[in-house]
Amino acid sequence: DFIGQTQKIWQELTAKPATFTPAELVVIADEDDYSLTTEQVNVWNGPNYHTIRNNQDAFLRSGLKYDFYYFSDVLARNMKDYRVYVFSNIFLLSPEKRAFIDSLKRDGKTLVFLYAPGFMNGEKTMKELTGIDIRQCDRRSKLARFEKSSSPLLKGVSGQRVGLGIDMPGERFEVSDSKAVPLTRYADGKIAGAMRTFRGWNSIYLATPSCFTPEFLQNIARFGGVHIYNTPGDMFFHHRDDLLVLHGVEGNTNQLRFPYPVELQDLYTGEVLGEPAVKLKPGESRLFRVKRR
Repeated sequence: DFIGQTQKIWQELTAKPATFTPAELVVIADEDDYSLTTEQVNVWNGPNYHTIRNNQDAFLRSGLKYDFYYFSDVLARNMKDYRVYVFSNIFLLSPEKRAFIDSLKRDGKTLVFLYAPGFMNGEKTMKELTGIDIRQCDRRSKLARFEKSSSPLLKGVSGQRVGLGIDMPGERFEVSDSKAVPLTRYADGKIAGAMRTFRGWNSIYLATPSCFTPEFLQNIARFGGVHIYNTPGDMFFHHRDDLLVLHGVEGNTNQLRFPYPVELQDLYTGEVLGEPAVKLKPGESRLFRVKRR
């Protein structure tokens, strides 16, 4: 019965073309860089697996609506309208990609760079790209925690371990910029992540490939002017405009906040929610039709 009901829901959803309103935050992966690194974690290509795959665990639980594109698609469509850009694995940059990134440094945008942006073009490129002084450091340096600070970017994560508990061996980088605000530190005290504000844009550099937690992502989004849809913790999917999917990881009471009035209808029970709060059990999934009022 459940499988039959799920099939019926799928048939109804696919009976007409779906609409997808662009998000305000985009994650960009560069498929051209997949074959350029050799550091391995078991059978995985370490830098790409950590900067892309592991961080998605945090994004899926962040309560944010976000888009995910390959850099080639971003260039082809000239996607310059997002508020926050997260560049995952841009280890080698073509002149075209470099020019695109430089063109984003305006209108109050926030650009987030992970691990080794432009490193294969030369260490100098990392500073030119991010605006932050970055240099290689001892491989033995391990990232321990977020900076202990009252900064809005560190609300709810100050002093906690960076990422979701996964670290990667390999090249290490540190921030050596006295004008940058520290966000994360290695266990030996070296700065591993920082933010610097420039005229017209903000730069965030994070040296740890797996650096995000759901709460930290919400802080970055809020700082960048991106709408927060849900409580962090459980999985939140809202890409097509008429569908919302929740999946219990922590088993939260999900406090949903849309930027406009909506009606949510449970696609299994037909129930219309009177208030935007959904309590989930760990492992429980719920599907909702989203109707804008």
